[in-house]
Amino acid sequence: MADRNSLRLAATLLLIGSLLYVLATFFHVMIDVAGKVTSGNDHPTVFGAIAAGDNWTAVHLGQFTAIAILTAGLLALYYALNITAGMPAWANRFAAVAAVVSLALAGVV
Repeated sequence: MADRNSLRLAATLLLIGSLLYVLATFFHVMIDVAGKVTSGNDHPTVFGAIAAGDNWTAVHLGQFTAIAILTAGLLALYYALNITAGMPAWANRFAAVAAVVSLALAGVV
């Protein structure tokens, strides 16, 4: 049986992480030097605009923090579900490992 307090903690962490990621991404520079909004697929222009911005470190640190909170929420969900046998237990373990790997990849990015 799942613990309600642990499920509440997991849901809270997931919600906070999602909202923080949206907030941090809102401040991400998508305007080039000429002052027009850039397309996400125009990589040289986008990277140039990000490098020219004065808040790129804070934005990316905020995004990484949000991913870390989301990962904590997923790991809290892993422990809250308390699945110990069968295929669901293997899927639960795989999801926990995938969450940690995604955090490591977000750190690399």
